[in-house]
Amino acid sequence: MDRGLIIALLNNASLMIALNIVYTFLPRTKTSNKIQPTVQGIIAGAICIIVMLSPIQLAPGVILDTRSIVITITGAFLGGIPVLTAILMATAFRIYQSGAGVLTGVMVIASSGALGLIFHYYRLGHLKEKHLRRIVELYILGVTVHIVMLLCFFMIKDDALKILKGIYLQVILLYPIGTVLLGLLFFKQKDNLSKNLKLKVTEEELRRTLMAIGDGVISVNSSGNIASINPVAEKLTGWLHNETQGRQFTDIFKVTNEVTGDPARNPVEAVLKTGKVCSLENHTILTAKNGDRIHISDSAAPIKDNTGKITGVILVFSDVSDRKRSEKIIRESEARLNRAQAIAHIGSWELDLETKQTWASKEAFAIYGIVQDSQYIAKEKLKQFTDKQDRIKLDRALQKLIENNDEYDIELTITTNNGVRKFINSKAYLDRDVQNNPIKVIGVIQDITNIKLKEEELVHINYHDHLTGLYNRRFFEEELRRLDVTRNYPLTIIIGDANGLKLINDSLGNDKGDELLIKIAAILKLCCRNDEIIARLGGDEFVILLPNTTPTEAETIIDRIGSSMANETIGNINISVSFGYSTKNDSSANIDKIFKEAEDNMYKIKMLEAPSRRSRTIEVFKTTLFEKDIKSEEHSERVSEYATKLARAYKMKAAAIAEIKTAGLLHDIGKIMTPDEVLNKTGVLDRSEWLEVKKHPTSGYRILSSLGGMKEIAEYILNHHERIDGKGYPGGLTGENISIQSKIISIADSYDAMSSVRSYKNSLTKKEIIDELKNNSGTQFDSILVELFITEILQKEADNAEE
Repeated sequence: MDRGLIIALLNNASLMIALNIVYTFLPRTKTSNKIQPTVQGIIAGAICIIVMLSPIQLAPGVILDTRSIVITITGAFLGGIPVLTAILMATAFRIYQSGAGVLTGVMVIASSGALGLIFHYYRLGHLKEKHLRRIVELYILGVTVHIVMLLCFFMIKDDALKILKGIYLQVILLYPIGTVLLGLLFFKQKDNLSKNLKLKVTEEELRRTLMAIGDGVISVNSSGNIASINPVAEKLTGWLHNETQGRQFTDIFKVTNEVTGDPARNPVEAVLKTGKVCSLENHTILTAKNGDRIHISDSAAPIKDNTGKITGVILVFSDVSDRKRSEKIIRESEARLNRAQAIAHIGSWELDLETKQTWASKEAFAIYGIVQDSQYIAKEKLKQFTDKQDRIKLDRALQKLIENNDEYDIELTITTNNGVRKFINSKAYLDRDVQNNPIKVIGVIQDITNIKLKEEELVHINYHDHLTGLYNRRFFEEELRRLDVTRNYPLTIIIGDANGLKLINDSLGNDKGDELLIKIAAILKLCCRNDEIIARLGGDEFVILLPNTTPTEAETIIDRIGSSMANETIGNINISVSFGYSTKNDSSANIDKIFKEAEDNMYKIKMLEAPSRRSRTIEVFKTTLFEKDIKSEEHSERVSEYATKLARAYKMKAAAIAEIKTAGLLHDIGKIMTPDEVLNKTGVLDRSEWLEVKKHPTSGYRILSSLGGMKEIAEYILNHHERIDGKGYPGGLTGENISIQSKIISIADSYDAMSSVRSYKNSLTKKEIIDELKNNSGTQFDSILVELFITEILQKEADNAEE
């Protein structure tokens, strides 16, 4: 066997041992997990290069070394990144060496790495600590790798067989053995690393368990010095972990007997002496670092090594102060029960059936308003406090209890000794002796006055509207069925619908809308009799149910309500309600149809009144706006005038022109919602103020759309600040999506703004205005309308002025 080959194998083994050491001792952290494989690969590649520096020369340009073992073991145990790194380095160096065997050398490197990786991913994880199986599989791996290596020599065209005859036996015998030996070394290191990791995990889990346990835990070494202390123990003793290191256990764990005050037995000392688990005596007090004293219970156990030698003590203790307090509470339970009776207004009593004496608790006397001068109270005295109708109920219940053992649970009404009326709940059962003879009635009474009042309050809530205090729909519907009887005919139903609730909510806010409903409810109650049912059915709808009331009387009531509302306003808006009624004169009519007729009549009246009410409302809003901004009136009139002229120039019909005229007058109506300080600001508006102003088209839309018949005009106003190019507001509409009416108002509004003097700008000349309109034609303004406005209105005005 070639001596050089044996030396190469020994060199390779020593280098692989170095790689194994690096594998073992490289730190394993989150950062190193990313760098470590590359470092391992570089080391393995370096070993390959060192091996390849001292090869056996088989023929010119053909060499033999042990790099196949390095590459195989690297792939088998270190995985993809290390072996790929090593392959790249070894391949580069072999190419650098050149010669006839370059291709063979590269193929040997690649095949060794590939077979090693196959072993890593498909066999390594299955080979636990069965040494024989490991040896067999490593040997098979070594044989396979080196058979492939020998086959690669056939890539040398000349003298391949001659070369193989000189090396095949050594390669097949020694190389697999080298692979096995180095593989077993890696297995050993891998097993050691795995065991160490498991041990660290177990130790960390134990440490975390001790730190998280709900009791205090202190570990002490065999010398009695503190080794560790968990957070609960820190809290109970008052000593921090770093303060306790190296201190004697007795320095921080000071315990005494609660009764005698003498020092308690040292549990650590007892365990170290006896080697057995021990516990503290009862009544042990721990004095914390800050002087606090707490009741504790504890248990101490020895810590032993593998040989059974005691190496320390673990002490587990807990704060039992709560338990001690609970025991004290139990001892005081009788006094607490008495206090509880007073708090709950529950009194207990007992009736002795032989002596007829009635014992009562302190709270029972208090419930009846009797000053307690004895533990007993006469049964007859109690009966005289009970309302007459309940005395019979109480006597019957007591009789059935004694005769039939029927436990009772009844409610009674009493008038106390000091004249206070109360509701009480009385419960009782029968106590018997060993012969089953009744000997005593045991009962409790509870003052449930507050509960009854709460129930009455709940009934009121269930049957009344929370906002107005009137009856609600549920109560009305029940009363309607109850009153629908002959003795109440003629039975009249008046239905009223508040006008402008949505308008007030949108323009003045929901608080003002609530104020409207409350005022209407107050007027209805004022104008109706106490026995008449007035209810709010929901939203803005009210109903009045009038037994024995004729249509003429109903009209009188409606007139009276109308007169009372005449001068009532919310903001500047007059309160008004549209009423309709219908009367049931006999049992042949269906009450639901009567209700429907009243509702239909109300809607008819509402429709008839709508135009005049709408006109009044619009005038109110105009007046409100003009009071807020004195310039708005003149501006609105000019916008209306120019919008009307442009509509005529566009050849619109008379009805459409009339709508545009109205829309021009009302185009800024939404500004009544704009804060006064913003509306009347003399300088340039900041961003937040400008956003407030930009809300006025939407506000105007909400106000006008809530008025019947104003929906289309509201939409014209909503979009009068939209632009053809989509850069307007509030919707960013474009081109044909903007109505012609909104486009007309936009031009009229902009013209008046440019021709008017403002606090922050001067007016423009006619020429400047025309230039501005033309510059924005097709972007801000409709180009056809701009042309019409300039030629048919502005130029004609200019011509007339020259004449």
